[in-house]
Amino acid sequence: MVAHDAGGFGEATEDTARRTASLAGCGEPSACARLVCMRRALCTPVAALVLACGGGGRPASSDVAGAAGQRGEGGSTGAAGTSETGGTEDAAGDGNRAGGNADGECTLGEEGCDCFPNKTCYGTLRCYSMLCVDAGDGAAGTGTERRGAGAGGQPDDPHAGGLDARQGGAGGAASPGDGAGAPNVGGTGGAGPSTGGATGAGTGGQSTGSRPIDVHDALHVEDTALVDASGAPVTLQGISGYWTNWQTWHPEQNAAALRWLRDHWNVSVVRAAMGVGPEEGGYLEEPSFNRGAVEAAIAAAVDAGIYVIVDWHDHVAHTHASEAEEFFKSIAETYGHLPNVLYETYNEPLETASWADDVKPYHERIVATIRERDPDNVILLGSPSWSQDVDVAAADPVAGEDLMYTLHFYACTHQDEIRAKASQALSLGLPLFVTEWGATSAEKGEETWVCEVEAQLWQDWMNAHSISSLAWSLCSMDTEANCIVRPSTSDSGNWDARLAGHGPFVRDKLQGYDYDCNNPRLIDTLEDGDDSICPSSGRNGVWFVANDGTGTQAPSDNSDIPVTLSSPRGKSTVAAHSSGTGFSDWGAVVGVTLVEGDDHLEYFDATSFGGVRFHARGSGTVLASITTGRTKPAPDGYCEPDACNHPFRATVTLGDGWVPNLLPFDGFKSNVLGAMTAQDRKEILTIEFLATSDDFDLWVDDLGFY
Repeated sequence: MVAHDAGGFGEATEDTARRTASLAGCGEPSACARLVCMRRALCTPVAALVLACGGGGRPASSDVAGAAGQRGEGGSTGAAGTSETGGTEDAAGDGNRAGGNADGECTLGEEGCDCFPNKTCYGTLRCYSMLCVDAGDGAAGTGTERRGAGAGGQPDDPHAGGLDARQGGAGGAASPGDGAGAPNVGGTGGAGPSTGGATGAGTGGQSTGSRPIDVHDALHVEDTALVDASGAPVTLQGISGYWTNWQTWHPEQNAAALRWLRDHWNVSVVRAAMGVGPEEGGYLEEPSFNRGAVEAAIAAAVDAGIYVIVDWHDHVAHTHASEAEEFFKSIAETYGHLPNVLYETYNEPLETASWADDVKPYHERIVATIRERDPDNVILLGSPSWSQDVDVAAADPVAGEDLMYTLHFYACTHQDEIRAKASQALSLGLPLFVTEWGATSAEKGEETWVCEVEAQLWQDWMNAHSISSLAWSLCSMDTEANCIVRPSTSDSGNWDARLAGHGPFVRDKLQGYDYDCNNPRLIDTLEDGDDSICPSSGRNGVWFVANDGTGTQAPSDNSDIPVTLSSPRGKSTVAAHSSGTGFSDWGAVVGVTLVEGDDHLEYFDATSFGGVRFHARGSGTVLASITTGRTKPAPDGYCEPDACNHPFRATVTLGDGWVPNLLPFDGFKSNVLGAMTAQDRKEILTIEFLATSDDFDLWVDDLGFY
């Protein structure tokens, strides 16, 4: 956390200085003196970090770079002036080059200084991120040191670049393998290892990865569309952080977690939801703590090369307008030059707040404050009535450019009526951005219900209109179904086996998977109407029925297990069905084998998954049952002593309607072996549904892992 005074503008602690210096590309605060101050916000404006940066100009010392820029995509400071970073002292240029002089002044339109308001510069200079740079100046700083111009990049992330991907600098060459390039690219550099900083690596150029910031750069709004720097439409997707003041688990502040989400779940945006209210440690009570949380999230997002929404997470923000104005003034001054940053000025205005008298005037005030300091980063405006009455805002929008309006929905609560409002707003030309959505109810998902059919209708609607969105939320409490992971989960990623609530649905949507056989986690959708499971991930099993012989079970033939539904479950039209009566021994089962060998079952390795998921409805007492090598006799398994036919079981929840079941492996227990081990997860043979009551009627659909 960053230690600031009440407004966040006072003296910083040494740890704060070190973290912020690292954010800017320095190893230690004192290293800031060696950086090229391309903008006044290169080093966060705290006393410990503005040692050599005056008024936006470059340092006036001859031992700093003359032609280089701030770290760019995958590179460090472009063409450095000391032999440490790639050039001899002679090659660095003098302090007046690029607009910096002894008194720190910087002339508008000159190299290294701010662009003119129309985003142009003098002569052949080009405007990048409102900074004038020489597009052809890549040779300065050639030297003899092997590190060269491009020693940057995070040790564990070959994609990681500097604080501002748009300010790559000229990236001068230094040693064999180091190239010179355009300001926005850095210099192409040699192959080198992924660390980018090893002797002779000389990367210096844009990474070959797909960091969203590298692909899209600065975002803008055209009509109702979010577009990137090239004018191409952009649809961001991600997950919102939880209230900064309501839990201690905040992976949105962890660069490793964001890189993992980027690479594994296709996350391109995260939201720093800064709790504001005067109670429970919000910003009004603990400004330093909460602003520090926001700054940590910005730093992590910049490191990962994704976008970040700075959210004033308040339900009555218009009553805190002065505090919000001061906060956004500081954030815009400090971080407004970064293309990563978007602003969300009002989370969810209550239904009691008037758009015309309360919310709109507040937005106008905060927008004006931000625009004085940041002319073009996108600003998201909260809509009336919990950010749902977007049609009201569409009838009387706030004047300005690069403005969008927030829409929030929770699928169990908000359905056709809210979609109709949103469609009307779009038809009136209102740009929408969904900064919160859930496959749960609006009441934090506290009843643990997940409504995937309705949530899919919303996904289809957002896809049809290219709406950017973030799921709610990055939290780890088992009391709320809209928390995506279970308690005691690492905050650095690798969560696929730890999902909870609507987490599996969120993960699948981010990864682009639907409920079909293209989803490698789905065992079977049953939509093909046969008894074979989806042939994916090495699985080739079938559905089957079996019983203890004391009663009557239907169907008797495996091929009759798939049944066409009289009322489709969303896109699903077929499900597995079995019923029975009169059983007095162990009961009856309907289930699937996973891998069929020539004359026996073979093991399926499920160690990469966290559990079993499916939808079920019906009546009776039903247990989900997993058989493994330790519980199945030869030739399928080997059975540990006394463990034969004592599989691992967990209770299935049934109802008159479809109930989503999410059963973690560590919730399955054997009355002989206890909990499943890693070995058991590696040796799964069948997944069965065991009816233990005299009478039962069971429907199962979309069986899979998560």
